Amino acid sequence: MVSDEHRRIVFLSPTAAGHQHDYTLFKESAFPDHVPEAVCCWVDLGFQGMATAYPGLNVVIPDKKPKGGALTDEQKAVNFLKASLRVVVEHAIGGVKRLNVIAHTFRNRTEALADQFMVVACGLWNYHLQWAD
Repeated sequence: MVSDEHRRIVFLSPTAAGHQHDYTLFKESAFPDHVPEAVCCWVDLGFQGMATAYPGLNVVIPDKKPKGGALTDEQKAVNFLKASLRVVVEHAIGGVKRLNVIAHTFRNRTEALADQFMVVACGLWNYHLQWAD
């Protein structure tokens, strides 16, 4: 799921069953090929290595604490600023999860139904944002 600075959902990948890492799903999708250079990708530490793997993308990722060391006060302050801007994405995810079928385990055997529920939930969230302002 990709959101903009207004918490609107602008891209949705197919849902994946089980525990799959977000960065793995990102690499398997065609999404990186379609991101313009002017777009800034705000990601968390789960996407470590993304900046080197995709040099054409403008990636903003927090600084990682070195093994056996600590971040400097300046790095902590920069990480705080990055997190305060990136929290918009987390709010978008939380807004989509208001539809409980998204937040809980989905046990239906119809494969396409999970994707349809996700599309409906994202559409309802975007509709909510349109009228909330």
